[in-house]
Amino acid sequence: MEANRRTAKKKRRATLRTLPLVILFLLVGAGIVAAALLLGRSAVSSAHLTELPFTPAENAVYTGQGFLYIKDSVLYYDDLTNDKNSYHAQVSSPDVKLCGSPTLHALYNAAALKIVNATYPVEFTGTLKYVACGASCVAALKADNAGAESIQVFDKTGAQKDQLAFEGQFIENYGFYTAAGSEYLYVLTMSLDSGAPLTTITIYDMTRSSTSGVMQVQNQLIERTDFTATGIYAVGTNQIIRYSLEGNRESYREMVYGWTVTDYELASSPMYLLRPRSTEKPGTVKVLTLRDAEVKGTSQRLYQLPAGTVGAFLMGGRLVAVTDNGYTVFGADGKQADARTFPVSVKSAKKLDSSTLLLSTDTACYTARVG
Repeated sequence: MEANRRTAKKKRRATLRTLPLVILFLLVGAGIVAAALLLGRSAVSSAHLTELPFTPAENAVYTGQGFLYIKDSVLYYDDLTNDKNSYHAQVSSPDVKLCGSPTLHALYNAAALKIVNATYPVEFTGTLKYVACGASCVAALKADNAGAESIQVFDKTGAQKDQLAFEGQFIENYGFYTAAGSEYLYVLTMSLDSGAPLTTITIYDMTRSSTSGVMQVQNQLIERTDFTATGIYAVGTNQIIRYSLEGNRESYREMVYGWTVTDYELASSPMYLLRPRSTEKPGTVKVLTLRDAEVKGTSQRLYQLPAGTVGAFLMGGRLVAVTDNGYTVFGADGKQADARTFPVSVKSAKKLDSSTLLLSTDTACYTARVG
């Protein structure tokens, strides 16, 4: 028994002597793991920015595939997908505006329109106010000397295809979209003849050069229109109204009164980002997902934006909030899924596509990929 007690006592002394070493090894190991985690976080927490060759003060537009910009009286096009499509050309007048699509680029001022690669410019009587580029056509909004507005449509050579007039109505907005391989021109006009706003959405089939649909909305303003392969969405001050693309029949309405749409994305379904109409810089926003079908089906989720948010966007089916020093990605469950920091102080942000941001500082512009 005495021998057993002496053996146990020796074991306890040996354990006590080795215990500090064990604790030291554990602390060192924990430190190594923590350092690795910190290094890993710092390695993935900084967003990669690509500086662009123009500044926020210079004339530049995104075409959907690259950047058109003017620098020192030279027009540049930098194609982000294929550098072989990039070009530059001398600009005779510095007082021009730019517009572009992935396939057509144009310059214009109040008197003339020049489609890139067309032989001759198009000259206007009256005042040229705005130009939109589609896949194969260019639409120019002009006002004649009496102030009456019309839209003239040209092909890529500069030849006029059509002229659209809207007597007694104000042209609010217009643009191109493509569905089922066909190109369409949509025009939003508004009339106040009845005392209450009446918005008309007119759809033109550019392939057939004919009207393919007319929709009218009363007692609310239509602020934007969005398109899918099967539906047309009219976003109003009170409701979002879905129409079928075939036949332009109304499918359903979703109430959005008190909210204003700030962004749209067609992910697996149409998604809208809304902020309270009462504030320009909200702390809370709402993501509304609609069913792209004849039967109504919606879901929505509220998100709390980080302090100092300068822009919030729908990108890849997720909400991305941009601050002056980074961005945060929120998943469909409302939780933070990712975050990155910026090496520069950002003043403003725009969404170029579902994975790319355009960031501006006081003196430079950058693109940032959102993974």
